[in-house]
Amino acid sequence: SAITIGSVIMLVSLMAIAYLLDDLKDQPSMAIALISATLFGFQFLINNLQTLPGDYFHGKNVGVVAGMGGTTAVAGTLITTWIVPVITRVSYTSFFIMGALMVPLAWCCIMFISSKKQLKQEKI
Repeated sequence: SAITIGSVIMLVSLMAIAYLLDDLKDQPSMAIALISATLFGFQFLINNLQTLPGDYFHGKNVGVVAGMGGTTAVAGTLITTWIVPVITRVSYTSFFIMGALMVPLAWCCIMFISSKKQLKQEKI
């Protein structure tokens, strides 16, 4: 699925950034390429992810669920921004590792939720 493809692209590029972080300061073109790959994977994933509320809910509930998703995205951004000074005291490697670990966690959550919908449809 497109969500899986986007997740794989993000995971590979984030792991490469974490692994090559010390070398990237001398290779700005490689840093830009890896950051671009990460953002491409995110956009690939998010364009398909944002349509899921319309597949699972009806009417006004679609807007409510989409709004809840936006609210949690902002909350996650704020929390991450606040903890960056704590987790990056030595280097940014731990920050990129944290980001890379969240990709498979999010993918598992998405696959779990969407598999529940498929099971319900098969029973009908």
